[in-house]
Amino acid sequence: METITTSLLIAGAIQGALLSLFLFSHKKGNKTANTTLAAALALFSISIACHAISLLLTVENDTHDSHIIMSGAAYMFSPLIYIYTAFITGRKKRYIPADLVHLLFVVWIALVYIMSLILTAHNVTFGRHHILYSAVYFFFPFQIIVYSILTLRLLAGHYRRIRENFSETGRITLYWIGAILLLNVATWLSGSVMDTCFPRNDRVWDYIWLFVAVYLYILAYFALKQQPVLFVSGDSAEREKYRNYKLTASQSDSIKANLDRALYENKIYLTEGLTLASLACELEVPPYLLSQVINDRCGMNFFELINSERVNEAARIIRENDLSSIAETAFAVGFNSLSAFNSAFRKFKSMTPTEFRKRRSRGAQHDA
Repeated sequence: METITTSLLIAGAIQGALLSLFLFSHKKGNKTANTTLAAALALFSISIACHAISLLLTVENDTHDSHIIMSGAAYMFSPLIYIYTAFITGRKKRYIPADLVHLLFVVWIALVYIMSLILTAHNVTFGRHHILYSAVYFFFPFQIIVYSILTLRLLAGHYRRIRENFSETGRITLYWIGAILLLNVATWLSGSVMDTCFPRNDRVWDYIWLFVAVYLYILAYFALKQQPVLFVSGDSAEREKYRNYKLTASQSDSIKANLDRALYENKIYLTEGLTLASLACELEVPPYLLSQVINDRCGMNFFELINSERVNEAARIIRENDLSSIAETAFAVGFNSLSAFNSAFRKFKSMTPTEFRKRRSRGAQHDA
């Protein structure tokens, strides 16, 4: 059984390294974000390989060294996921010197390792239960939780921004990063608990690292599929200019009148892939001011406004035309997927399109 586990771990490490190289050389998407994620995959591939090697070795010092390396790599995973999320959501454009703060825990582990070499050279026992080494494991769950919270805050801000700028968000919500965070927290916290409860059972970490290998593949898969998230709402000078700008009543009325004309006369909401920037360009108004009018005068964000009008148009089509399919109706009013249409229809009409059609049919039969 141990041979099978070791073989699986080695295979996982090799495949993880290959995925890391592929992400690093991947030309599509956000290059800096992909490079950051490639570094995370590479570190964990090294960790998995070290754990596999430790299973094959019987020398205590070699096993101890592999644990130190694995700890350093594990401490870097959460910061790298946080930095990757900052890049992919557009909150970060490049690395800056302040990013070195994320290496503090790794520096600490390196100092612990150096200390272990010094103590060992002076015939002082330094094993996994030494206070300095135990401290590395003690702070690890807290570090994961802190970085997970910071990453979730980035995702929450991203979700809010895309609903203010896009009428379709299905491919850019980044829900999969949240799922990876939950897997990461669950994996390492359960590993820490089991290591505390069964301190002499090293087999626990065999399965933990196998599970890590699996969700790293999931991470790489979604990262390669992820489309770039582009917020096109003016340059930085324009954003700064209108950030605290207060519209007068007449300006707000004028923008609202033009918006109503675009919505109800031109039915611009039927345009698939409509964005706040493209609508603002059509109305010849800065995106920030248009967003302000939509939020203040319509009581909803851009995403909700456009999709509510699409749903109203779909409801009209369903009432007037029994022959059109639900899918045809969805694409006709600007949705790019049936699932997004069903979700929006349920939100604004409190029922699915199919239920709406059935109720309409029953009402028509009753009237007849």
